[in-house]
Amino acid sequence: LDGVWMIIWRRVRGAGASVSDRGHLHHRLLDLGLSQRQVVAFYYTVSILFGSLGLLLPDSWWKLGALSILTGLMIGLLFYLARKQPQTQNSH
Repeated sequence: LDGVWMIIWRRVRGAGASVSDRGHLHHRLLDLGLSQRQVVAFYYTVSILFGSLGLLLPDSWWKLGALSILTGLMIGLLFYLARKQPQTQNSH
């Protein structure tokens, strides 16, 4: 999802695919002040949610619905983080 987001986001901004930036989800979370451990814990939590839903939901339609809801929430988070300004570091 993060890779697809970056392709779409770069096209909207007019940047090429070879331009490096800090737009990936893990960079945005770090720039907002989360520690590396917190970012990894976030990724683990999201992975556990997706995996648990895949294992626990009995019907493929329930799985598709849950996947759609979680994907929508993740896209919402990506839009929120794309608009939020990174935390500035003081040089004191």
